[in-house]
This record gives sequence, structure tokens and C-alpha cells, in this order.
Amino acid sequence: MKPEEIAALKALADAAMPEPWRYATRASPAPHIVSVHALRAEHMGEPVCELFPGKELTAAFIAASREGVPALIKHLERARELLKMHQNYSPEAWRATDAYLREAGEQ
Repeated sequence: MKPEEIAALKALADAAMPEPWRYATRASPAPHIVSVHALRAEHMGEPVCELFPGKELTAAFIAASREGVPALIKHLERARELLKMHQNYSPEAWRATDAYLREAGEQ
């Protein structure tokens, strides 16, 4: 991804409802609707979106994206920083990369 694409995605994530999102199938006149809601005080809160029945995996992906996308952006930004450090082939860059990989569970 280009830096401007990352910045645009980060801006979208920052502008979205801040609470963790969860999904559930709610009873409706028929068929049942799959809803994604922003979690408020451990209760289903304001709806984020509603999907047609059979879309539970899509709802799960949308809900997981609320916390997953910002985390992925953070890791991508850190990885780019480390790559820039390696342009100088410094021992400091290798130590920083090793520490990052250990923290991320890669080593």
C-alpha cells in the first residue's frame, strides 16, 4: 500500500464508531437480520450495519475489522519504519527489528 492509501484507511478507522463492535442475529418479522452493533457498556448498542440472513461470516469480519484494521495499520507503519532503518544497515536497526519481531511473537 502507498502511504496515502494507508493514511486514508487510518482516517476512516479513526472516524468510525469507537466502541468494540460485535455481531448477533436478531429476531425480526422474517427473515432474521444479522446486525453489527457498537458495544456500549457490555450491551449491544447503536447499529453499525444490518445484513441479510446467512451473512454471519461477513458480519463477523466487519465487527473484527473495528479493532483489527487499526492494529494492522500500526504494525504496517512500524514495519515501514524498520525497513527505512535498514537502508543504513546499522546494528541499531537489527536490534530494533529483533525486538519488534519478539514483541509480535515472530521469534
